[in-house]
Amino acid sequence: MLPQGYKNSLWYSNVLCGLIIGSLEMVNIRVSATFAKDVLRGDESTEIKVCLIEIMKDTYVNDDD
Repeated sequence: MLPQGYKNSLWYSNVLCGLIIGSLEMVNIRVSATFAKDVLRGDESTEIKVCLIEIMKDTYVNDDD
């Protein structure tokens, strides 16, 4: 558990949301990721909500001159 003074300001686990967002963007999928539950906040389990925003089209650049 986090100390009482930091419960609403520190989100160490938010690194996981950034990891999910960045990984999926590398394969052209745009999502949002937020924590629904977190053990550090006193919940009994950790739960991350991932919502699909869009599937991006691949763009190819012709490098031939």
